[in-house]
Parts: sequence; structure tokens; C-alpha cells
Amino acid sequence: METFNLLFFCVFQLRLSVHDSANPSQKVYANMVMNVRRNTNAPQFDMETKEQVLLASTHLGASVTGVTATDEDEVGTRAP
Repeated sequence: METFNLLFFCVFQLRLSVHDSANPSQKVYANMVMNVRRNTNAPQFDMETKEQVLLASTHLGASVTGVTATDEDEVGTRAP
């Protein structure tokens, strides 16, 4: 396993918020940290804000959404 070195990685943070439709609404937050191998071009995420509606019957652990990022580097290139 590689050691984490900020010279070779960029750190992105994603803040998640979830709320219910009850009155009063309850809200909870979580932070997700992504370490991306640094290269010439920064990743471009598919959208800045994303909203997803879930049913109360959604199973714990179910995949409910996705985030996509691309960059303009050539396929197969690696950071130094």
C-alpha cells in the first residue's frame, strides 16, 4: 500500500446532508474525503449540487446515488 503524500495526492471533501419530510424536519450531515492521485489536470465533477429523494423503505446499505469525475489527462498516464 502506498503512503499518503500531499505532493502526489489532492484531497476533495464532499459534505452530505440528509433530511426527512416530517414536521419539524430532522437533518443529519456527513463528510466524505476523497484522495485523488495528483496529475496535470484537476478532476471535473459531474455537478456541483445533487439531490436525491429516497423512500422510507430504502434498505440500509443500498447504493442511492453516484458521483462522476473526469479529467483531460491521457488514459494510462501516472503522476510522478
